[in-house]
Amino acid sequence: PTTLMENTIKTTTTTTTRREKGNKKTETGDKTAKWNDWLNKQYGIFLKQLLCKIKLGKKYAVRTFFGVIVASPSYDETKSFVGMDEELVYRFVDAVISPGSKVDDDVIRMMSTEFLGPYCDVQYHILKAVDRAALAVKNEWGDDERKSVAENLVRILMLVDIPNKETDLESGNYLISPTVTSNSSPIAGNENDVESKDTGDISDDSSDSDSESSDSEDSSTSQDSKSTKAKTSPIAKRPQHPLLLLPNYQSLLGDAWISTLRLPLSISTHKKVLQHLPSHIIPKIPSPLRLSDYLTNSYNSQNSSSPLISLLALDGLFLLMTKHHLDYPDFYQSLYRLITPSLFLTKHRTRFFQLLTICLTKTQMLPSYLVAAFIKRLSRCALSAPPPGALFVIALCANLARRHEECRALYHRDVDDTAVMEDGYDPDANDLTNARAMESSLWELRVLERHYYPGVSSLALGCGGGGVGEEEDEYDLDVFGVHTFQSLME
Repeated sequence: PTTLMENTIKTTTTTTTRREKGNKKTETGDKTAKWNDWLNKQYGIFLKQLLCKIKLGKKYAVRTFFGVIVASPSYDETKSFVGMDEELVYRFVDAVISPGSKVDDDVIRMMSTEFLGPYCDVQYHILKAVDRAALAVKNEWGDDERKSVAENLVRILMLVDIPNKETDLESGNYLISPTVTSNSSPIAGNENDVESKDTGDISDDSSDSDSESSDSEDSSTSQDSKSTKAKTSPIAKRPQHPLLLLPNYQSLLGDAWISTLRLPLSISTHKKVLQHLPSHIIPKIPSPLRLSDYLTNSYNSQNSSSPLISLLALDGLFLLMTKHHLDYPDFYQSLYRLITPSLFLTKHRTRFFQLLTICLTKTQMLPSYLVAAFIKRLSRCALSAPPPGALFVIALCANLARRHEECRALYHRDVDDTAVMEDGYDPDANDLTNARAMESSLWELRVLERHYYPGVSSLALGCGGGGVGEEEDEYDLDVFGVHTFQSLME
């Protein structure tokens, strides 16, 4: 009985001790869970406060939030790559672009100087967040709010200048170093390549038997050693981090811009985008023709309240036609309608003159009626244009007449100063074939011969009569296209 009682006491004591330890572990686990919940709650409150300060345009909040991003690295879906937390980056972008945000140009420049410019991974994840944000606001809010969001998105996108070469990515700076985890699945190599490289040389048949035996032993030894190296050398390769692949940046850049351009844009934002696309975006994205709808719609707008939209769209549209084989049958018809007297007063007229020169002089396949219609329309606009524009028109029309023999009739038809002549040219014709420019004469040149500015009158006199013969040298339009009042006075 004593032994039974002792065993019962020991068993009860052991059970009680284990129960107490289990209760302590449960209590410790509950305390840890409560502590973690409290920390997560405070972390969420801290992020909300930072985002509110970012909306107010506080620079310290922007810097602090990027510090939080650096301190909170994340894994991708496959647990293979370490990088930025995409959700944090999206919340940052959402705060910057939200309606009512007070992030001014000074804060935007600070973001570009300290984060977007120096760090490749910031560019990568910002482009992802912009694409997601543009898709999220597409069907939300009213037109005014959506225009405000689109303007903020464009401001961010215009700061992103992705690298041009993959070597720039390898030597670039990163807020969070791009690393591959041990959980990533290897990429199988080509075992045949390894075997072909490990194959020894075949001995010469003319050698004697002793040399053959020694060579065979040496070759077998070398093959054994090489096979051992082949077994120990890793055939499989680690996958490359997405941040080190240039096509990923180019694809994200195109997606972000396409998603943003589907939003309603104000006229001022339209102008900024159309000036930015040809030099900074079209050469870098993998499929520039995705921008053709936007550029075509802008080019065809012909909006009286914003005539510059069509003019600015011409640059990008012409780039798509010449470099990326965009088919646009009504291009010259739309270009013809762009030429108005007000065009010669815009600040972008120099670039338009350059593009107009390329469109009309770089090909000999244009029909005579089309060239004659451009000559007449340009000459008609030159009557009211300032002297720099009139000089360019006279020089361009003379070069066109030298290239197209049929159009010289416009210069050689006699015009009686005392008689009233009926001009058959129809400047309002929608179809250039019905403009009847070939039936007219260039009487506008006779008017320009009496221009108040001596340079215009002398150039017009030089082009009249036999001044547009084939043997005459063409004018350098690059010189005439950049003339201003100041350069003429000097």
